[in-house]
Amino acid sequence: MKDSKFRWILHLIAVVTLSTIAIQVYWNYKNYLANKQQLINDVQVSLDKAVDDYYAQLAERTTVAFAYSDAPSGNVLKSGDSSLFSTIAKLSIDNPSKTFKNLDSLTAAQPVNGIAIYRGRKADSIMKDWKHDTLPSNAFLETSTVNLDEKDIKSLTTKVIISMTSDTLNLKVVDSFFTNELHRKKLDLTHNLKFTSANGDQRELDSTTVNKNHLETISKSTFLPKKSTLKVHFSNETKIVLKRMLGSIVISTLLVLAVIGSLFYLLTIIKHQKQLSELKNDLISNITHEFKTPIATIGVALESMKDFKALEDKHKTKNYLTISNTQLSKLNLMVEKLLETATLDSDELNL
Repeated sequence: MKDSKFRWILHLIAVVTLSTIAIQVYWNYKNYLANKQQLINDVQVSLDKAVDDYYAQLAERTTVAFAYSDAPSGNVLKSGDSSLFSTIAKLSIDNPSKTFKNLDSLTAAQPVNGIAIYRGRKADSIMKDWKHDTLPSNAFLETSTVNLDEKDIKSLTTKVIISMTSDTLNLKVVDSFFTNELHRKKLDLTHNLKFTSANGDQRELDSTTVNKNHLETISKSTFLPKKSTLKVHFSNETKIVLKRMLGSIVISTLLVLAVIGSLFYLLTIIKHQKQLSELKNDLISNITHEFKTPIATIGVALESMKDFKALEDKHKTKNYLTISNTQLSKLNLMVEKLLETATLDSDELNL
């Protein structure tokens, strides 16, 4: 094999090896970015779930219903101590801060006949006990087909549901829900929450835990107050992403090693064949020179016997025949060595 052809094969193997490594590195990088984005999506879903759970819990503590059952419904809107709105006005909040925090502290200043108070989830059951004396069962779904008179409108005011809303968040409670969601999804992340209200006020939980240069995502929950944002910064994402990619990384590494190993094995075989080819050429060249000497010697001896009348001299004839036999023996030995060399396996040669 010519050296130029061998170098060309060597360069081709090097190009294929580098191309394989580059393709696998690029594929793993794209896979890393995809898993990183999936992690961000999982964190955002967990954050939205935490916000939803927070407001669901908050709704249980901030929803109250009033049912007016004993007195005639027409008296509900009227003024007086027995009206429903007068009862609502008499409600007091047993809290030093004078702010509403729990429905259990919500009581009437004095008991009022005909008024029933439902708190939390019990407020949802008020519609199940509704006695539709004047309205059909589908009046709330098909109001366009029902003609409501004053009597019907007054009957609607016998039950009132009040839900309190808040324009801020308890970050510690949200963080507890968020941490539980992360643990449920087996996401070991270091994080901190940051809430920005509609007026621009910012509150942050564990502000020194995570560097702001790490990943972040914003909650898209519709329960958040209008024009407010809840952002989470989190770190330790590389460990989680690489853990998710462990299978693909192992397969990619094995593939690269298999390709590189095959190419180098092929290169070894080609190099071995090149050495065998060089050895064969050297052997043929040496044998050619070795064959020429005895053949030429035998030719000279025969020519001398013919031209110099050596046949008439028995002594000379004997000498020429001895020389010819000696050279023929050398030729025979060289032929045997050539046959032995041809039958040798390449592994038996010390290249």
